[in-house]
Amino acid sequence: MAKRVRAAEALGVRINTTQLKILREMSLLAAGGAARVSKGALATAIGTCRATVSTSARSLVAQGLVTIEYRYLANGGQLENGYVVTELGERVLKAAEAPSVAS
Repeated sequence: MAKRVRAAEALGVRINTTQLKILREMSLLAAGGAARVSKGALATAIGTCRATVSTSARSLVAQGLVTIEYRYLANGGQLENGYVVTELGERVLKAAEAPSVAS
């Protein structure tokens, strides 16, 4: 089981380290727009399985950290989705990357 990211809790968000890796990868791939990437490619990039990426992506969307742009071909075939990291998602990334202060 992945450990919780405590820095995100200050923002009212509960994510684990795997979800943080996925969020970070989406942010890097997005470059100011939507990260157009398959779940399989995300899984390979962070070293996990596609099912974990799928479950984690649903959690990130439910918490308002990511929005999904669904993409389809004219014939109805599905393309890779576009993932957009929200403002809250970017704040969570910054909080997680900030050095922690010992009390």
